[in-house]
Amino acid sequence: MGLRQIMFPGYFDKEHLERTIPEYFLGHNIIRIYDTLSEQIRFALIREAKSQANLTEIKERTEEICESLSDAVSSLEDATSSIEEAIE
Repeated sequence: MGLRQIMFPGYFDKEHLERTIPEYFLGHNIIRIYDTLSEQIRFALIREAKSQANLTEIKERTEEICESLSDAVSSLEDATSSIEEAIE
């Protein structure tokens, strides 16, 4: 599951959207993407730190990076809403 499925639901997967509640579909998939991204960032930070890996610091840095991404996505949503309002 990726961003393509969220942006174009039903086009890139075989999930029957008529059987799902849109809010749950979106929320569930965003959580899955966030978890996957968080895991990949953590792995990258561990690899970068090599032998000096402090798992507590890596976990905190991972959360900071993911929070920044979440803020960026929220800003994008706000901009999209503004554009939609301007078009209407």
